[in-house]
Order: sequence, then C-alpha cells, then structure tokens
Amino acid sequence: MERIMWYGSGKRLFKDLDQDYIRIFKELREGKIPELNGTGEKPDLRRLLIEYGKERIREEFTPDQALIKVASIRNALDEIINKYYEKCLPFSIPYRINTSGDPCQFFRNGSSIDDISTIFRKGSDLCDFRSQIDDSIRLRIREIMPNTTDLVGPKLAMDLLERSRGLKRLAFMPSSSIQMLGAEKALFQALGHGRKNPKYGVIFKFPGLSAINPKARGRIARIIANKVAIAARSDLLGTRIDTKSIREKIEDEIKKAKK
Repeated sequence: MERIMWYGSGKRLFKDLDQDYIRIFKELREGKIPELNGTGEKPDLRRLLIEYGKERIREEFTPDQALIKVASIRNALDEIINKYYEKCLPFSIPYRINTSGDPCQFFRNGSSIDDISTIFRKGSDLCDFRSQIDDSIRLRIREIMPNTTDLVGPKLAMDLLERSRGLKRLAFMPSSSIQMLGAEKALFQALGHGRKNPKYGVIFKFPGLSAINPKARGRIARIIANKVAIAARSDLLGTRIDTKSIREKIEDEIKKAKK
C-alpha cells in the first residue's frame, strides 16, 4: 500500500499544493486524500502551515469572538482604573478632594487643581475611554445577538456571551448549562463537599429576579434559561422571534413569585 505523506505520495505531489494548500490541508483534516498528480519539489511545510494557521485564525475570529476580546479589554480597564484610583487617593486629604467612592467622579473633581490636574485628567480620560467601549459593546451585542439582547438586556447578553465563549457554543448549550453559566466554581465546590448545588449563575442579573423569594428563584431562573436558549439559537440562525411576549411572560412569573 502506497504511503501518503503530507505533500503527497512518493514523487507525486498533491495537485496545486503550493497555491491551494489551505483547501488541501482542510481535506486532509477531514480524512480526504486530494488529487495526486502534482510534480516538482515539495514546498516548505513550515511556511505553508504558518499561512494555514493564519487562515484558520481568521476563520475563527468571528464578530462574536471579536466582541468578547473587546469586552476583555473593558474588564482590564476596570482593574486599571481601580488601581489608579487607589494610588491617587492620598491626594484627597491635602487637596480636600471629595471621595464619593466613584473613581471617575474623583478624577473629575481633582482635574481642576493645578498641581495635580494632569494626573487626574489621565484618570478621567481612562473613564471616558471605558464609556466609549461600553457604548460600542452595547451597539455590537445588539447586532450580533438581537433576540437575546431584547430578552435579557445588553449587559446580561454580553455576560452570557463571554461566559459561553461564543454565540455558537451558547446556542448549542442545553438550558440547564445556560442557567449555571457563571456559577461553575460554586457548582464544583458543592459537588466536592456534598453541599447544595447553586441554582443560577449570571442569570441572577435578570431584572427583578433578585427581588423575589429565594425559594422561587431557581424555578424562574430555569424559565429564563429556557427562553435564552431559544433566543440564542434564533440569533445563530439569523432569524427574529417575538421576544417582547416572551419577556412579558417571564415578568408575569416574577410578579406571581413576589406575591
């Protein structure tokens, strides 16, 4: 039996290997053997694999993955702003700057003091940049996940997208897994120590869920997760559903649970 190498078999190369290597590598990954009628010297495997790797990254870097990266930058900005705020706090006493607990307001109050204005303006600029990113995220999440965003709001939709690591993964998740997104650590700790399992993760941020009786939260969280699963699958398929009536039904369940 003739042995098949990455470049072909014996002296015969895969047809158009030097130009059509991306298609050929994809076929090889799927277990298909491309046409064997090429001739000449076998191409540099390292160069072809580097280019193939770049192409695969481009294919995987879909709009939802790009948005997750933007959200991670926004989260990093939170850490930077809080750290910068801690370092600037000592100025509050000698310069009598109001410390309301809001770093951005603190920076804006201090930016009018000549001696330290530059330092505080930089902090204010960071806050403005974070606000710009927030606006961009709200816009993009609505474009990528319109049904889910209408159902649970842009912030929770973004949390679900981040936690699931992509729209496709979220859409393929069972509702029970969606319900637990964000509570994985607590779940494994509960399983390891024989405690009660948590009943919800980031879905707890759904408006009104925190205000109802704790005994009813698990049931309502399960209803929300079921509807999120439907909305995410519709987003993946590019179709629209009646999220308004679905959300109204969830809100009715929350109202009943408050009684």
